[in-house]
Amino acid sequence: MVGRRPLEANILGSSPSPATKPSRAGLEPCPRSPGEKSLDDEPPVRI
Repeated sequence: MVGRRPLEANILGSSPSPATKPSRAGLEPCPRSPGEKSLDDEPPVRI
């Protein structure tokens, strides 16, 4: 899992904790689950 840490940190905007990562836009500093981060990183596929 050590190899995943840097990758996740980059995707999450260099945030140390995926659960408390701020929104990429900085408008919603709300905790999101790893599945919901798609709203920031990629277009929402479920909609």
